Amino acid sequence: MKKVYLTLAFFLIGFILTAQKLPFQGYLEESGVPLNGTRTFDFALPDYGWTETKTDIPIENGIYNVVLGDETPLPSMIFSDTTETPLEITVDGVSIGIATLYKPLVNINSLLTTNGNLEIKGPNDSLNLRIGSFNPYYGSVNIYDSLGAPQGFLAADPLGGRLQLNQRNGSGALTSAIVARTNGSKSYSQYYGLNPSGTGIARLMENYITEREIAGGPVMSGGYLRSGSDWYDNEGTLLAAIGNAREEGGGDPTGKSGFLSLWGTNSFNVELTGKRWENNDLPIFSLFGNNDDGGGWWIRNAAIEVKQGPGTTNFADLILNFTNNGGENNESVLISSNFLGSSAGGLELRDSVGSTTAILEARGNGNSGQLKLRGTTGLDIVAVQNRGGNSGQAVFYGSDNGLKAEIGSFGDNSGFLITYGPNGNKNVQLDRDPGNNDLGQFTLFGTDGISPRVFATTGTDGTNEWGSITLDSPTEQIILNGQTSTITATTITASSDRRLKKNITNLENSLENTLKLRGTSYFWKNENGSKKRQIGVIAQEVEKVYPEFVHTNDEGFKSVNYAQMTAVLIEAIKELNAKVENLEKENDTLTTALNETKELSKKIDKLEKLLLEGQKVASK
Repeated sequence: MKKVYLTLAFFLIGFILTAQKLPFQGYLEESGVPLNGTRTFDFALPDYGWTETKTDIPIENGIYNVVLGDETPLPSMIFSDTTETPLEITVDGVSIGIATLYKPLVNINSLLTTNGNLEIKGPNDSLNLRIGSFNPYYGSVNIYDSLGAPQGFLAADPLGGRLQLNQRNGSGALTSAIVARTNGSKSYSQYYGLNPSGTGIARLMENYITEREIAGGPVMSGGYLRSGSDWYDNEGTLLAAIGNAREEGGGDPTGKSGFLSLWGTNSFNVELTGKRWENNDLPIFSLFGNNDDGGGWWIRNAAIEVKQGPGTTNFADLILNFTNNGGENNESVLISSNFLGSSAGGLELRDSVGSTTAILEARGNGNSGQLKLRGTTGLDIVAVQNRGGNSGQAVFYGSDNGLKAEIGSFGDNSGFLITYGPNGNKNVQLDRDPGNNDLGQFTLFGTDGISPRVFATTGTDGTNEWGSITLDSPTEQIILNGQTSTITATTITASSDRRLKKNITNLENSLENTLKLRGTSYFWKNENGSKKRQIGVIAQEVEKVYPEFVHTNDEGFKSVNYAQMTAVLIEAIKELNAKVENLEKENDTLTTALNETKELSKKIDKLEKLLLEGQKVASK
């Protein structure tokens, strides 16, 4: 019979721990031919004084299987000793040789230790997996990398469980970890990272627990500053933390709030939590920049928070801050759903010193709102408001906070512009004709803000449209009527001061030129104009005699300055008067001569009478 070849096929951990047994498989052949049938086997471990006989062991194609220790338990030391040991095998009273058992027997890649831990090792004898006790009462599982550094941890504790996954750098140093925990009614998931100082300290937000050791690594949290503050010190960098309970809280010390915190490389970035200092049922969402507050923390740059209103009401505020290192903090923007206690929304903008410069708000109930702009004194300078319904207006104020101008719309869908004087009375108003919203009017008021002194309006008869201007005073009035093309006034004057003129000369031939002009009567061709008979001159005819009287517009239409014709008529009358005077003088001369002739005639008549009488006497 040839020497048999022995093969250790497998073993069961539970088998080993409880029954001290070892499954064993071997191979038998004789003259190169595998054996079949049954045989009696004797096994012995001379190093431990152990023997066991097994009868009628079936063999098939040379292979047989037995369980060592099922009749005589194996000595427990073979499972913990690390040295090799010989196994002597005899078949039907014939020794076939010795098989060497390599230690430990819990597979060459594993070792079952006596403290209740099971360790699985790799081919290079490095520890890969440990299943055992986190402490004497709770189970745990540890996973290791090729260098034996712990990379994963799963364990139970008195109130819950814990899962941890680690990350290491090229040197094998722990750099970050993800931890998920349950602890009674509390549960959270956190991410830890080493702070930039490299001290291995990181922040742990675990319901205000001040210290927690990361399994298989350095202490990753600790050193909270708690003196009167619920905030944390700057010992490390917590990149993320999520929790469901914080049992500390100002006006509600028994309340609970969940939280979510995010960190940047060097500063606190985001926090979402309940307002534990006021009411844990009211949430606040805060965004932080990298500006410090001068006290070891960072300044909040933005926040959305829910606040308690009157009674059972709640409202929300959004605050945007401008910050700088050293605690410089200016609330630049405020958006509220209960602006100034109005139960309505509003927006407030502030300047670099915190003074309000603009307000956008909804006013009370109904469809009403306004936008206000404020000056350096804190007083309103502009307000864009709702006038009721769908009408709006922009209101402008002066440095005395008095109303100075309004521009807006009436409820009849027409617009207006009004300005005010220092006394608060209206001085200018531009709006629509109350009788027809499509027609505009312009009014200038006196100091009382009531009496119009200049009033310009437009009119229509349904076909034609015109404009009119009225200039008014307590005693006099001038009306320029576009409908009748007339000017009505007590007196109309034109500037004529000698001091304003030069190169003054007398007009000549005025009578002769006037006689060349023609006075006419006519009707306007424009059917939209006046239909009354008109009296005047023809501009083209006047232009031939006196071109100075005629003005031609860009379209070639001509007009006549009738006022200038007065000077020509004056000189024409003077020339005519001179002629009359000359005629009167000539008439006087003729009258004198005629009178003299009459006297001479009388004398002749007397002489003739005397001659006749003398002749009568002589004849007698």
